Amino acid sequence: MRRRTVTSLAVGALIAVVAGGCSSEEPQDSERIVLSPASDGAGHTHAPGQEHGDAAPIGDGTKESAGGYTLDDVHLPAATRGPGEMSFRIVDRAGRPVTEYVEEQTKLLHLYVVREDLSGFRHVHPTLGDDGTWRAPVDLGEPGPWRVVAEFTPTGVDRPVLLGTTA
Repeated sequence: MRRRTVTSLAVGALIAVVAGGCSSEEPQDSERIVLSPASDGAGHTHAPGQEHGDAAPIGDGTKESAGGYTLDDVHLPAATRGPGEMSFRIVDRAGRPVTEYVEEQTKLLHLYVVREDLSGFRHVHPTLGDDGTWRAPVDLGEPGPWRVVAEFTPTGVDRPVLLGTTA
């Protein structure tokens, strides 16, 4: 149980770092990076550069369902020395695939695939099919359990949703 908690925290931290790095804002000084000590986070529920108003995201990427949405039917390719296709769906409470999303950072959905031992990481931008299935080529390399985390904002929802599962 402790390992799962540590892995979940590490995946969450990794996603925050990557999401912050996806900002379209240019750094003020590209020659240096300034790290600040963590604060209590009061009122700050998203990565730097990710403005979503005052509302916290729905879910935290550690569960496959949150806010009436579920990360469903996740298929990863067998770990090989080459790319394969991954696929999944986001479904609503009634089990219907969600097909309308708000574009965030030039994409409808950001997908993070992280080995549970944190030795591998992929940031994937899958393509949405008419049937609501997301697909993308991905090269996982080494075999092992992978954590899949999807970040998206469905049309009509005012904040992002973070869902995750182990595949």
